[in-house]
Amino acid sequence: MKWIGILVVVAAVALAVTNPSMDDFSTFISEYSEDVIEREVGDSAVGRAIARFGSSLAGDLIERATERNNYVVLSTYAIGDNDESGDPWTFVGIGGQFLELNRPEDLQDD
Repeated sequence: MKWIGILVVVAAVALAVTNPSMDDFSTFISEYSEDVIEREVGDSAVGRAIARFGSSLAGDLIERATERNNYVVLSTYAIGDNDESGDPWTFVGIGGQFLELNRPEDLQDD
C-alpha cells in the first residue's frame, strides 16, 4: 500500500509540472488553427500562406478570448465563454497535451 501512495504522489507531481500554461495553449491553438485553415483553403502555396497568417493571428488573440481554470494537475480552457451562444469551445490541458472537450455547434463539421 505504501508504494501505491508514493506512485500517486509521483504521478500528481509529474502532472503538476507538465500542466500547460496559457502560452502553451496559445502555441497549440496557433498550430491547430493552421491545420484547420489549410484543410479548408487547400494545400497550395497561397493556402499555406493564408493558414500561417490566420494561425498567427489566432495565437495572438486567443489569450483575450480564453478563460483558463488551473486545477494544478490539469487546466481547462474555454474560448468564447462570454458570448451570447453560451456554447464555448473547450479544451483540457493535461500532461503537456490538449484535448478538445466541446466544439460549438457553429464550428461543427458538416
